[in-house]
Amino acid sequence: MKRESALCCGSLILILLLFRSMSGFGQVVGFESSNLPIIVIDTDGRVIPDEPKIAAHMGIIRNDPERNQLTDPLNQYDGYIGIELRGNSSQNWPKKPYTIETRDSAGANNNVSLFGMPSENDWVLHAPYVDKTLMRNVLMYSLAGEFGRYAPRTQFCELILNGEYMGVYVLVEKIKKDRGRVDISAPVDGNLTGGYLLEMVVNNELKEGETHFRMSYSGKEMVVKYPKPEDITADQLTWISDYVNGFEGHLNNNMWDRVLQYIDLPSFIDQMLLSEGFNQYDAYVKSQYFYKDVNGKLFSGPGWDYNRCIGNAKYYTSWMPDVWWLREPQSSDPESWYRINWPALLMDEPLFMSAYCSRWTELRKSTFSLEHIYSLIDGWVSLLEEARERNFERWPVLGVSINNKYAFPTYMEEIDYMKDWIHSKFTWLDEQFLLSGQCPKEDTTTTLNALETRLDGPEAFAFPNPFATTTTLSFHTCQAGQVSVVLYDYTGREVETVASGWYPQGRHSVRLDGSGLPGGSYLFIVHEGHQVQTGKIVLIK
Repeated sequence: MKRESALCCGSLILILLLFRSMSGFGQVVGFESSNLPIIVIDTDGRVIPDEPKIAAHMGIIRNDPERNQLTDPLNQYDGYIGIELRGNSSQNWPKKPYTIETRDSAGANNNVSLFGMPSENDWVLHAPYVDKTLMRNVLMYSLAGEFGRYAPRTQFCELILNGEYMGVYVLVEKIKKDRGRVDISAPVDGNLTGGYLLEMVVNNELKEGETHFRMSYSGKEMVVKYPKPEDITADQLTWISDYVNGFEGHLNNNMWDRVLQYIDLPSFIDQMLLSEGFNQYDAYVKSQYFYKDVNGKLFSGPGWDYNRCIGNAKYYTSWMPDVWWLREPQSSDPESWYRINWPALLMDEPLFMSAYCSRWTELRKSTFSLEHIYSLIDGWVSLLEEARERNFERWPVLGVSINNKYAFPTYMEEIDYMKDWIHSKFTWLDEQFLLSGQCPKEDTTTTLNALETRLDGPEAFAFPNPFATTTTLSFHTCQAGQVSVVLYDYTGREVETVASGWYPQGRHSVRLDGSGLPGGSYLFIVHEGHQVQTGKIVLIK
């Protein structure tokens, strides 16, 4: 395909944009130049399908810091691509998202650097449509990138497709194994321990040909994105399936010493705080990525798909800032939209919550400070000032609910709502962590080290301690068997049996409600056969 088929000359494109009639939802928009980069795609009249990709031509105009004219040379990229629709429900929107694959003249993958991003061939053209701020994904990927681990890089642009102005888009790196993206090793001969890239999906959205496994406790499906279906062996699929099921099994059985052998806890904490702090609608439902390198633990991330976060959906309690969003199960049907119980089980462990709160407190002074987040938002508001006018002329959705809880008639009202929502959610979380008494004075690293040390140890302990209403008693069983946890006051009088039953080997926790007890010091004794563990607690009234 020749470049001339995409852009014969600037005047012809201008005529098409100014006078071409269009069918379906949307308006004709005059377009000549932009302060944003311009992406021009020509499919030679062919309709872009869901799959497979069709051949097309793409050109990119970027004259930073000068203004970009539609008649300027294609100076950022001028070459071949494969293109297809992407997403599930988003494919039904009038403004379509696309997956792009840069190619050479023979149709083979062609790694290129776009907008200074590491050289690659797989890209996504995100189409902000239900998100009328146009920036939720960009904001969340930017914040995630500040954690020091990989997060998709982004670039705002305006798109011309087959001579039609399509509005504001965001070029995003597609999540995949690559040195400049998820930098995991290729499997080593004879070593099954990595690397693997996984994606949690909604079961009824599995695609034909995908390699996947169903988790035995939750019934949730996990797709293996790497190794690719044509490369993965049966032994590899069995190994990674057993690994994830092992983690999930120990988590569901409250065997915390085992859980920490499977997962990279800091990455789980960071991804959960991103999801909780901004009510990511898809959190632990779909579009959730995990990866594991050779001989390493399971990492949570990179984050993906945040266009419904920050109060932008009407479903369940996703629009409410004053809820523990990750504790919302949504549905119990494995074949539908339901949240896996991993975050709720993690948050049930008091020492995890100690580290969780410590990291939240740390982030609130930096990445999650309102001043920092607002400055990012304001910068993009300024950057999009003229382009958003064209976008909403092309797609007049301001004031229209696209399954949004609220739909505002102006762009700045959408921005104000987003800012106010973040302020409300963060204030509520600050209060919850403060009221819980679970935030330690130590920094996150010290807290995590103490967590791993204590969970690996044999002793019994309580957290929080001292406590005002409730505390959690934690103990370790050397082997499976009958266990009882009994509370005594300091005169030696038995107060109550807190728990009694059969427990597997490992670490366990039980909750003690002290609301009906007088203040003072108590002992709790864990009876395991002929073995006993003793802990001291203080109830403050």
